[in-house]
Amino acid sequence: MRAEDIALAGATALSGGDSFVTQSMTGSDGVYSFAPLSPGRYYVVVNSKDVAPASLNSGYTLEVPWAEQTLRREFISGAYYDVQAFGGTSPEVSDNFATWSNAVSDSNFQHLSVVGLTGGAQTVTGIDHGFSFNVVVNVADTGNNGPKVNGNQGTMRQFAINSNAIAGANAARFVMMTPSNTSSGSDSWWTVTAISPLPDITDANTSLNGVVYNPQGAVVNSDQAVFGGGTAGVENVPVA
Repeated sequence: MRAEDIALAGATALSGGDSFVTQSMTGSDGVYSFAPLSPGRYYVVVNSKDVAPASLNSGYTLEVPWAEQTLRREFISGAYYDVQAFGGTSPEVSDNFATWSNAVSDSNFQHLSVVGLTGGAQTVTGIDHGFSFNVVVNVADTGNNGPKVNGNQGTMRQFAINSNAIAGANAARFVMMTPSNTSSGSDSWWTVTAISPLPDITDANTSLNGVVYNPQGAVVNSDQAVFGGGTAGVENVPVA
């Protein structure tokens, strides 16, 4: 948990004046708590690399799948707010917790919620964060299929990595939080250009199409995706 020395109205991101206060680990039920805190503006930040799926396919470890944020809950001026937060603070930037340091400047916190305490006995509950292993929020690509590579969070490449690692059905969900990067006349769309081949999709329960949604769940672009090269499925069927 992070706190700011001076409360800044409307501030939604950490700054150079912030300092570490304390940390807590969620239980198996997802519940966590902090000891009583003095009045001030606090940021609850989540290490997304510690978010774990329900189960993995054989041969994979928790070091492989990496989830992207979809939702956050905040407490500001005595009221709770549920905020669609696909991609976190910056959808093209990966979360980077400096677990070896408490200095705020050593980390890049992308997934946070504001909690404002104004004094007196206040009990704040339910400061939750939603994450998905299937959401794609940007068109970036690193060309690296390694585990939790900086720059892969929220990308098409990370979805492919996740779908192979996580047991059960995995369906890609495109909620693009970056502007469309391809156009023709009045039409525009998103193009993901892979620097190197994406990992072959080996889980038979993986599905993927090009429908793009906005954060509220409405369809933005219903055109189906066009893919070229590589293989798909447990039988390594060529993708044209």
